[in-house]
Amino acid sequence: MKPLWDLTLTGEENNAMARKPGSDRQRDNSKTSASPVCYAEDFAHYNGLTSSGLKSVNVHGLHLKRVDEPPATGDGVRILVDGIWPAGVSRHAAQLDLWLKALAPSRELRQWFNQEPAKWMEFRTRYVQQLDTDPVAKEAVQIIRERLLQQDVTLLFAARNTRHNSAVALREYLEGRS
Repeated sequence: MKPLWDLTLTGEENNAMARKPGSDRQRDNSKTSASPVCYAEDFAHYNGLTSSGLKSVNVHGLHLKRVDEPPATGDGVRILVDGIWPAGVSRHAAQLDLWLKALAPSRELRQWFNQEPAKWMEFRTRYVQQLDTDPVAKEAVQIIRERLLQQDVTLLFAARNTRHNSAVALREYLEGRS
């Protein structure tokens, strides 16, 4: 079965997932350099993230924050939306709830953009097209939308440019402004 997205769990959650009854896979939790991969059957029961059983229609806040900024109580669920782990940030310091690599722009698009503000509009257009055409990215977007029904969401990113980066474009996409 192909992984749908990467999910970073902490401590006891990760151990509980590894011990899931009936699982034919055993995760090697000793490898700290790679996040555990979440498969659909694993994710279905994780904190009610699937669309079944959602009762709330309130939409909570969607925030942006650099991954190296300290967590705050108002962050809600903290989701890293970069495709590669940010340099100089430990997993413990980041205090992630999810790492949705599928939401990162493709390597080619990221390298073409190179955080150049002059390319911002074209980058947003290409990135939205990528989000609309990639089925795995669509699922990851749905995860965020469902989480927003339950609580605040903070999208974490590593880019130095806080105005022109993929997390900003993703927020605009989620808010329907793209």
